[in-house]
Amino acid sequence: VANLGRLSEEATEAVRMALKVAKTGESVVLASEAAAALQGTTVANLRYLDIAVLLHCWKQWGLSSEIDALAVEFVDWDPEVSLADTVFPLVAQRCCAPASKLGATRWVPTTALPELIGFELSAFNNSRVHRALTGLYTVTDRLQDRLPQLFQERDGVFAAMFMDTTDTHFEGMGCPMAEQTRTKSEIPNKRCLSIVLLANEHGYPLRWKVLGGKTKDWTAMSDTIEELGDVPWLRNTPIVFDRAMGQPSTVAKLKATGLHFITAAHVTSIESYTGDLPHTAFANVQLEGTDEAYERDIERVAQAARDAGFDEINPRLFAIDLGVAIPAKEAEARSNDADAPRRRRGLPGQILRARRIREQLDADPELTRAKVAASLGIGESRVTQILGLLRLAPPVQERILELGASCPVNEPQTRPWRRLSPEQQLAKLEEHEPKAVKSDSAEPVIGPLRMVAYFNPRLFVDIRRRGQCHCELLQAHVDAINAELAAAKKSRKEAPTYRKFSREVERLRYLDLFDIELDETEVTSAHGKALRSYRGAITRRDDAWARRRRYDGFVLLLAHPKLERTASEIVAAYRGKDVVEKDFQTIKDVEKLRPVYHYTDAKVQAHVSVCMLALLLQRTLRRRLKQAGLDDTAPAALDLLSTCHLNQRPPLAGVATYDITQLNAAQRRILAACGLENLATGGYAASKLRPRAIAR
Repeated sequence: VANLGRLSEEATEAVRMALKVAKTGESVVLASEAAAALQGTTVANLRYLDIAVLLHCWKQWGLSSEIDALAVEFVDWDPEVSLADTVFPLVAQRCCAPASKLGATRWVPTTALPELIGFELSAFNNSRVHRALTGLYTVTDRLQDRLPQLFQERDGVFAAMFMDTTDTHFEGMGCPMAEQTRTKSEIPNKRCLSIVLLANEHGYPLRWKVLGGKTKDWTAMSDTIEELGDVPWLRNTPIVFDRAMGQPSTVAKLKATGLHFITAAHVTSIESYTGDLPHTAFANVQLEGTDEAYERDIERVAQAARDAGFDEINPRLFAIDLGVAIPAKEAEARSNDADAPRRRRGLPGQILRARRIREQLDADPELTRAKVAASLGIGESRVTQILGLLRLAPPVQERILELGASCPVNEPQTRPWRRLSPEQQLAKLEEHEPKAVKSDSAEPVIGPLRMVAYFNPRLFVDIRRRGQCHCELLQAHVDAINAELAAAKKSRKEAPTYRKFSREVERLRYLDLFDIELDETEVTSAHGKALRSYRGAITRRDDAWARRRRYDGFVLLLAHPKLERTASEIVAAYRGKDVVEKDFQTIKDVEKLRPVYHYTDAKVQAHVSVCMLALLLQRTLRRRLKQAGLDDTAPAALDLLSTCHLNQRPPLAGVATYDITQLNAAQRRILAACGLENLATGGYAASKLRPRAIAR
């Protein structure tokens, strides 16, 4: 007989229920206070509240019914545990314990998932997990077709969409579709995959695709858009891309789809689109350049923007509406004579360049390939590759020049030809010429574009400060090498010495902005021997430097000409692209997308789908918290909830008993924000949770 002492009304009712069901041999889940009064020990703590909240988000989207309906139609699945009930634990693990070294079949028994979902632990085994991954891979495309409809049924039409790419890598050989390359985080020689993600303004994943690791970003995104086709939910909703899609060829493809896109031009290609950016407004702004004056410098630049009549979005952001116009380079080509489409590009242009370089080298015996490379802003090896074109037979070179922009081959394709006779080289070229009729190797015709630019004073100051830092770094580099040369212990050669100076300039990508000069000198060794050495200098070309700095702080946005949004709205939409960037950060850093340990294409793509579904749940939770005025991120909220467990107690009169850990203030705040306070009540536990069989 136990002395229960004073109990609350809820706890008293729970005890009555426990005694009642004990007579029938059923299981019971008790409120914490009642369980503590009846049983003082705990057999096991099962992770509960964070998983229960995620399960609620999962059910909110009806994902179980969607996945199981697809499984019935497309997957040969054993119904003992449904496909959705096998997939959800994998998704929950990505959200709650992605770094866990426990496999899913070892992690699930430490949680309340069997109680929450209602399956026997013995049914959740390794074989079923692998079959679930295969099943998820099978239904993923159709699930992606349904997700936009589910989101629109709940939230209405999309305000904007965002597309970006990331990568993941393997430990070991990886799956067959993986390709060995350098990762985006600069890890060399990894077997990699590229991943494309299309998300809406809330970060909900709409479409994702897994490709080989060497796939270029613009190719991956272009192919994904083409595959989507004319789906209803994509019409008239702006899709935002980063500047990887700002090349003329990809802009032309985007425009051809009819989509209302927004992307940005790379700073080096701004002038090919427009010459109307008012960069002269900042030409005479003097910056102090010290850390103490940082904010003053930003305000000084912002004031220059106001004085020039820029539209002020906020004190640190200004917009310029350039209207709808044909890209400047395209307009220039249209105004030229009939030979404009045949201007030298591609391989013809490289042949002409090779001839000019050869003429320069022949005219000046002291001119080296390294110096030519520096003057052109390219590497010495690239100069050697260009000169290799002159090994083609003269008739072949002339035929390539005649073809002009329609030349069907490029420089790498011609390298094997150089070992052949002139007749054989011409035959090779003729084999490719019919392709010129089908392929459009000329620059694409884009037509009118909506152009908006924004100016960021902080970005302007940061770039200028970084440029000054680079100049100081280069001077320190020169001083260090000159000191080394002055103390030379053996005679130095010109070419290796030149490379010592040019290496740092090339690393900073300033070969076209600085001149490198060497003066031969004589130094005396420690033994009194006269040695040949050099003294170098790096001189900045001020005109080229000013040209490079013209568009500091500017971002030129390119959009479909029928996109009916103000300049401020277009700027806001583009700057909102961090939605998908944060999504990728979440699946990489929080959900541990990489490295991947599966080794078949299907399992790897299913693993990515699991991560995307986990992302959806985290974004759903984060939105609920934000709507309630809480600043907690989804991972932080789940971490706070994770300490509220479902506690397994010893049997009471042969009946399995559980209780729920008492909530703390932070947990109550999160549950209240989500409207899920009932998840931690004894009544919910008693009515909704079915205790598992207790191991003997």
